[in-house]
Amino acid sequence: MVVDDAGFPIFSQIYEGNKSEPETLKDILERLNKDASLEMAGNLPMIAMDRGIATKDNLKLIKEMEFPYIVVERRAVEKEYVEEFKEAKETFEKITPGTNCVSSGTESSKESVYVKKIPIEKGSRVLCLSEGREKKEMAMDELKEQRFLDDLKRLRRSVKKGNIQLVEKVGIRVGRLKERYPSIARYYDIHLNLDEDEKR
Repeated sequence: MVVDDAGFPIFSQIYEGNKSEPETLKDILERLNKDASLEMAGNLPMIAMDRGIATKDNLKLIKEMEFPYIVVERRAVEKEYVEEFKEAKETFEKITPGTNCVSSGTESSKESVYVKKIPIEKGSRVLCLSEGREKKEMAMDELKEQRFLDDLKRLRRSVKKGNIQLVEKVGIRVGRLKERYPSIARYYDIHLNLDEDEKR
């Protein structure tokens, strides 16, 4: 679908459901190239893509056809900008929901988005911090942590009741919990305290 600056559809195309997006990209670009002269006074539209379609070959095709584009990168690069993100709310541009304005202030907002454009070779990279996503991810992490701790408590009760006695079996259960909650377990040190018989 192609939309104008106000978000209203200009035209769209429906493709067969059994075709992957990368396979249809060339056809889409060719049609856009053709229709741009008719519908958009020769102005090529901005191509917005998710990481699933943003392969090297597809990006090469888009560049060859000289379309402007914005894409979610396939590789995680946020770790390269840890320091920038630490000061994002003070140094990035702030986009306030429900308005068309961008500011550099610190006005309060429930779910603002902070962005910073960084020039890179043959283009730019946009760093983005979303308060809404940040809150959602924090809530998900809190839920995972609570489930992790609840499972540890259940394991501890099972050991105390004697349902699990061998050290090896306890270790296996702990290992499974770490596999189930890898993003949470890494922040915890779990120690096994053995009784006199070194069974539990």
